[in-house]
Amino acid sequence: MRTAVVALGLAAAGLVTSPPAAGQDKAPQPDEVPPRYGQTFKAKAYPQGTAKEALASVILAAEKGDYAYLAAHLLDPAFVDARLEAMCAGPNNLIVTTTAAEVRRLVEIQVKNPDAVPRERRLPLLKLRPLDDRAAAEVRAAAAARLARTEPGPFTGDPDDANNLRFIAAVVVDQSKNAAFTQLTRSMQDKFADDPETLKDLRKFARGGAFPDATAPGDTAKIELPDVKDRAIFLKRAAGRWYVENKQADEKATAPVEPKKEPEPKKD
Repeated sequence: MRTAVVALGLAAAGLVTSPPAAGQDKAPQPDEVPPRYGQTFKAKAYPQGTAKEALASVILAAEKGDYAYLAAHLLDPAFVDARLEAMCAGPNNLIVTTTAAEVRRLVEIQVKNPDAVPRERRLPLLKLRPLDDRAAAEVRAAAAARLARTEPGPFTGDPDDANNLRFIAAVVVDQSKNAAFTQLTRSMQDKFADDPETLKDLRKFARGGAFPDATAPGDTAKIELPDVKDRAIFLKRAAGRWYVENKQADEKATAPVEPKKEPEPKKD
């Protein structure tokens, strides 16, 4: 059986969910889960309360072409966030530079005619002034630093100018990640379209997979098929929900390194 790939060359996808046992995290209510990348949490449409429900939700999302929701709420959030940061990383990154140019254009339009910008896209700037080349360069540098999780350099100008640029840099970061997220979901769509066996494999795991007991403790799970020895579907739980992990096999433990023995001194 071919590996069930969920996104961007992610390894075999998996989902096992179990309702919280005594002392485990309570599953959050829909209004307690914030949107991710524009995707509202849909507990009823894509339930994740049990193992079979969770895997069925992944399959349903793929069948409906709802890859944005799959990536936002069913894949491991830590992996997705790190993947998006990686897609935006590097000097002169195309996603970041393109986004920064678009935000700069939006600022210029808003300065000239605020009413020309839809209300939901207007930036609450302290000072309505266009970005010159120096300010635009500082914004790009600050955005790149934040995406690399490093400290951005200081902004020049008076405090209001610095706060403006700091805010605009945050907007660039946010919109760059959204642009990368769109690319991610398109790649997922292409992956499923190019390899129909992906969805078939997920269904096979859902039908024949060995699911853990619903009351079993622990925050990780592994779904296996009796006739498949080299692949499995892995899940992790966080904040009361289970997510697909980016792996298809157990991680091999690293053998401990034995201390180097010093040569015994020669006896006279």
